[in-house]
Amino acid sequence: MRGPATDDTCNLLQALYESWGYRKIGERQPFADSPVYAVMLRGL
Repeated sequence: MRGPATDDTCNLLQALYESWGYRKIGERQPFADSPVYAVMLRGL
């Protein structure tokens, strides 16, 4: 997922992934001019 933390679409997508068992463990921005991505993890 990507987008600013205040972006409603990003928040909705994060909630959807959390309903599937994923949890947010951090954020990554691979390059200075790239968007910030949420890092999601789901146990096996």
